Amino acid sequence: MKMLSLLLIAVLPILAQAQPADSWKVIHNGKTRLTAHAENATANTITIRRADLAKGAGLQVVYAPGTPSADWIRTIALYAPDDTELATGSGNRFTISNARLRKLFAGRTQLMVYTISLPKDPAKRALVRVRRIHLCTIVLKG
Repeated sequence: MKMLSLLLIAVLPILAQAQPADSWKVIHNGKTRLTAHAENATANTITIRRADLAKGAGLQVVYAPGTPSADWIRTIALYAPDDTELATGSGNRFTISNARLRKLFAGRTQLMVYTISLPKDPAKRALVRVRRIHLCTIVLKG
């Protein structure tokens, strides 16, 4: 009984400090294509057919931070394989039409979606090291 009590006393503070994980969804033409909560370049890949870019609503990325903060600004951006930023949006939601996606895919078969978060305060922003988080790779087929 003492051992169980000691174990609970040791484990409860650790569990209390555990933060909820960030998660995100990638929706294309109204259909959820990916739901994830961890970076994984191979697993977080969706395939879109060229014919799907001719119809539907487009692509939407919805990011849900585990611990939301009003003091930080989130940016979600679309990048080419050569690391060129093609489109960007502020906030936890990024939407792009299929017509625009079709133009961005011209000469490419792959696009990557990343997010970054920066403090609103410029003094703090100057001190923060920025790290992009890979949300998804979009592969164009046929």
